[in-house]
Amino acid sequence: MKKMIVFFAVVGMVMLFGSTGFAGERVIEVRTAENPRVTVGNEICAEAPFTSNVRLGAYAWSFQTRASDGSVVNGMINAVGTAKACVRITDFKFTPFSTAQFYIRFTFGQEDYAGLGLCTVTSNNVPELGVVLAGCSLSLKDHASGADVGIAVSSSVFNPFRLAEYETGSYWTLKIYE
Repeated sequence: MKKMIVFFAVVGMVMLFGSTGFAGERVIEVRTAENPRVTVGNEICAEAPFTSNVRLGAYAWSFQTRASDGSVVNGMINAVGTAKACVRITDFKFTPFSTAQFYIRFTFGQEDYAGLGLCTVTSNNVPELGVVLAGCSLSLKDHASGADVGIAVSSSVFNPFRLAEYETGSYWTLKIYE
């Protein structure tokens, strides 16, 4: 009897909330790769509540993972939008655990999101000296309405010294509540 109650409770929860997420919740995952054709104009950086000293323009790409373990098997399937960022870097040694203020505008077709928060340096020497690894955690707003809609987080590589074989880019997860 107890097993049957648990079974119906689980079935009821799945029916109520769905099996892929809660009602009104959407997740967008993209890979961004810096590209000089994506320009970050003054109007974007004017939206940031700080004076930026670095601008990063990138295309946003859909990517494919292997179902068995989540490994990325194709990092650039389709260009799905752009990401235009304004950054305030104060530690140009990129000391681990230093932070930078970060503002980004994601555009996916007719959708625009603005992210604001901090990026934290985790390493300045992996896989080699001068390659900066960082993670960003940003509050996310619908750009048109200004309404808070969720969070954006990244796993990022910053190549400020333009070392061969490395590019500036990130894997972003945007969790949006509609």
